[in-house]
Amino acid sequence: MKKYFVILILGMTLALGTADVLAQDPPPPPPDHGYGSNRDSGGGAPIEGGHWILLGLGGAYLLYKVGEQSYKSYQEKKKSLLD
Repeated sequence: MKKYFVILILGMTLALGTADVLAQDPPPPPPDHGYGSNRDSGGGAPIEGGHWILLGLGGAYLLYKVGEQSYKSYQEKKKSLLD
């Protein structure tokens, strides 16, 4: 029970301690940055098909892991039949 209490106190301290830091204003821009006010970072590059690439790679990894499990299961059955 003491362990859970320590984890709870630590979690609350981190959560409440970082809330104050996140509420601060951004720093002022450098003197020669070329804009009249602060602007969001990023160049506006489109991601277009990036999510499809990510989903495709995730699907390929899934198929790899399923095949790996299937192969291990096959090897175990083969070994048990030979013994």
